[in-house]
Amino acid sequence: MQAPIITFQSNTPPYSVLNSITYQSTSPGGQSIPVVAGTSSNNVIFRIYNNYGMATNIADALNCYIITYDGVGAASHTQSTLAVSQDFINIFEDACGANSATNVPVTMVAGSVTAIGTNTFYAIQIGSDGSNNNIITSYTNNNGVGFIEFTSFAQVPEDIPQGNYNFAISLQYVYTS
Repeated sequence: MQAPIITFQSNTPPYSVLNSITYQSTSPGGQSIPVVAGTSSNNVIFRIYNNYGMATNIADALNCYIITYDGVGAASHTQSTLAVSQDFINIFEDACGANSATNVPVTMVAGSVTAIGTNTFYAIQIGSDGSNNNIITSYTNNNGVGFIEFTSFAQVPEDIPQGNYNFAISLQYVYTS
């Protein structure tokens, strides 16, 4: 089997690939505003798919968990920036599914809210196949294109200076070849 093909995507059709996520708040007048210290952002909902394009011979993603890092490339395994070290991002699983990329039946999940960052991660509670295994299936062997849907938000501590904070949300997993 080949490695899982993991993509972060929108939770609404056509389920576009997400290259970035912006956490922001909404003013009483309905305008988007930055998240200020001591407040939380609006919810951002996204899905993580394995093999959305339905390639053959792709492995399931096993023992999945979500963590934040300082960025990509050289920063992909460091956790020193404020957003990461202070656990700004909170996340929980709210749905899962495994069938086809175009008509995926959704199972609602009541995941536990977890602040992720340095030394804390979110372990998937219900797998894409609806089991108690933290797995995202891959379509191989007709087991369905799997996804997990997450709700996330930024909760900025009161003592954090105002500014833009960039970081990466990553899915960590293992697979069997």
